[in-house]
Amino acid sequence: MDTLKLNKRLIICKNLKLLCSRPNTTFTLNLNSQPSMETEYVPVHLESLAAFLIRHHSDQLRSITLSPDPKLHYPLYIDYAELMDEDPPLAHLIFSKPTHYLRFFDDAAVWAHKIIFDKLKVSEKGVEKKFIHVRISIGWFSA
Repeated sequence: MDTLKLNKRLIICKNLKLLCSRPNTTFTLNLNSQPSMETEYVPVHLESLAAFLIRHHSDQLRSITLSPDPKLHYPLYIDYAELMDEDPPLAHLIFSKPTHYLRFFDDAAVWAHKIIFDKLKVSEKGVEKKFIHVRISIGWFSA
């Protein structure tokens, strides 16, 4: 990995420590070129999760941002199939260790919300939220 990419990832890692809503959360960064499913790449996953939410659920994030009460807990609904299409290894990690990775998905939702909040027009009155929880639906359809 070249120095520029390494520095970018370290900066992301430092920023995520500041943005993470959970105290005493430790982020790790593996610099191997070949990722494995057993190794945790939390900063990269957190960035991927936030990007996924902004790409596919910006309407929900915007609605949450425009809601007036900052003390409420807001759900953000996503489809597991949508995540599986976008990033299969990440979807597998969430499926295999939901209690571990859903916390990071919630942190990514708060981070994505802050990005949406910062991009609101001056005429729109958004309120920063701290409690956004991702809810994953797994639909079973019969043919």
